[in-house]
Amino acid sequence: MLTKEGDVLLVPLAELRTCVCQVVRVMGSSFLLATFPTYLDSSTVPDLDEIELTNPVFLIETMNESVESERWRVIGNRIPSSNLPIPAFKVQVGLGGDYYIQNFRGEVGRKATSEEAQRLRPHKSFSPGLVEAALRAEQKFDVWLSAYDEMRADKGQVIDNVF
Repeated sequence: MLTKEGDVLLVPLAELRTCVCQVVRVMGSSFLLATFPTYLDSSTVPDLDEIELTNPVFLIETMNESVESERWRVIGNRIPSSNLPIPAFKVQVGLGGDYYIQNFRGEVGRKATSEEAQRLRPHKSFSPGLVEAALRAEQKFDVWLSAYDEMRADKGQVIDNVF
């Protein structure tokens, strides 16, 4: 199954618990996943129109494998909110060179200011297993690891003028 922008997913957390998530950007076999503070009994299939998909807990780049294997179940499709804090990233050009701003698609734009270079994170992709572990930890089913901090939705990571 090819992942499409707007797909709403149920991601398993713990026995009989799932988290509502949405694919907000797609690039090849990876995508940007927004997770929301809606946790359901795994036997529940929510009404798509009633799910709040505007205040993500995490915005995580991950891969298609869990959607393709149907471990992460697609329950429908909805246009992602235009207000989601889609992150930009920093990338160093040249050995010891300057930082530039990179968008989710990997396109490198303008040179980053020193303030932007300090606050932006490098572009990373996380395995579906690590995504599930972060969701479990966020709900206190598992131990919190510092790596999960990089997955949080953060308005400070948004750059409107990448180019």
